[in-house]
Amino acid sequence: GNTFSGSAYAGVGPEWAQDSNYSDELKAAGLQAATPLIKNYDYSGAVGGPIRKDRLWFFTSARTQGNSQYVSNIFHNKNAGNPSAWTYSPDTTRQAFRDRTWDNANIRLTSQITPRNKLNIFWDEQRTCRECENGGNNWGHSPEANSQGQQPIIVKQGTWTSTVSNKVLLEFGGSEYHARWGGWKAKEDPYTADMIRMIQQCTAGCAVNGGIPGLIYRSQSNDLFVSGRNLNHIIMWRGSFSYVTGAHSFKAGYVANRLSDLRLANRAPNGLDYRVNNGVPNQLTMWINNYQNDVYMRGDGYYAQEQWTRKRLTLQGAIRYDRAWSWAPEQTEGPVQFLPTPISFPKTEIANAFNDITPRMAATYDLFGDGKTALKATLGKYLEAALTSGTYVRGNPTSRIIQSVNRAWTDANGNFRADCNLLDGTAQDLRASGGDFCGAFSNRNFGTTTFTNTIDPDILKGWG
Repeated sequence: GNTFSGSAYAGVGPEWAQDSNYSDELKAAGLQAATPLIKNYDYSGAVGGPIRKDRLWFFTSARTQGNSQYVSNIFHNKNAGNPSAWTYSPDTTRQAFRDRTWDNANIRLTSQITPRNKLNIFWDEQRTCRECENGGNNWGHSPEANSQGQQPIIVKQGTWTSTVSNKVLLEFGGSEYHARWGGWKAKEDPYTADMIRMIQQCTAGCAVNGGIPGLIYRSQSNDLFVSGRNLNHIIMWRGSFSYVTGAHSFKAGYVANRLSDLRLANRAPNGLDYRVNNGVPNQLTMWINNYQNDVYMRGDGYYAQEQWTRKRLTLQGAIRYDRAWSWAPEQTEGPVQFLPTPISFPKTEIANAFNDITPRMAATYDLFGDGKTALKATLGKYLEAALTSGTYVRGNPTSRIIQSVNRAWTDANGNFRADCNLLDGTAQDLRASGGDFCGAFSNRNFGTTTFTNTIDPDILKGWG
């Protein structure tokens, strides 16, 4: 409106305001330190009002929130960043903690361009993990193996409405959603993202290696999509025409969207994980680095709806046509360490296309004619949402390639280097000549275009 107004909020939970139940009994049971909150806060504010009276208004709000908490039984690794060290040595004077700091700000502008035309613009931006000191993503990681999650999420919207007459209304709108996701290489000292990641199995105790079953340590490498070069992008647009009289109304419109799911798994150049049991290697995992996996989906809908009122009876009817399809762009995998010969795919149609016509109808009867008690019945058919998942992505050739493979490993010479020909997927026993034992690939189709399933083309198109 034409007056300024605003609000503010602050909430803080300081460390000194909390109690602890950490007792000698818990310490004797194995909990090495308490896990209190280090910080916990939430601040927000909003203000709105006229930029130009009766013509242009604004509303804006902002929020910052953060919390961090110590992690039980995990400490900084004394061996962090040491390329010659392969075990986790806890520094009990430096307990690990999990940190989250989120920021959000938005603004909306509304303009009454003319008495019959209104424009609305909205922008919202969020940093999901602005600082995330010590990683902020995962509990079961040593601090040097944590990645950051700092990824922007942006929403943009714009709408225009035009009251052509007291019976005719036009509406148009568009929006964009832009979200990157996955981990981000932490710029910490020491920098560990190019080292080989270690996973402690600890099946029967692992006192030599920290005593923490399932601990991930030494490197951020191969943390879930650690590059952060993954993008969900959605564009939507719509338009409609409405005609309204006292007893009759009609509306027709069009709505569409395009979804992009773009992924690039960028791990360390070594492309390796080592699994150890009490510090002794027993398995390695090979990855295809810089792995591209992209898919696009498009949906269009056209609809018309009408309503009639005659005395006590109101009838509604509508019909809608939908078409949805998806495709993968041209993609190339490799050359990288474990895929030295690149594999290329042309643009690939996946779902092409699904078509549906869906009716909806309703009847309402004013039982006593006083507008207070009504009997209503509805019948409609609705479609499952069309998303970049399931059938819409199953035919993407890059999603059908085996991207990682396990193999048993005996590090016979104890140098923490797999002394085998890792590109050879068969079992190799080179211990007699000073090498190692490397088991066969857990899946012989690793890095090949030999797909283990066939997709019936009839499920990728059609009506109904």
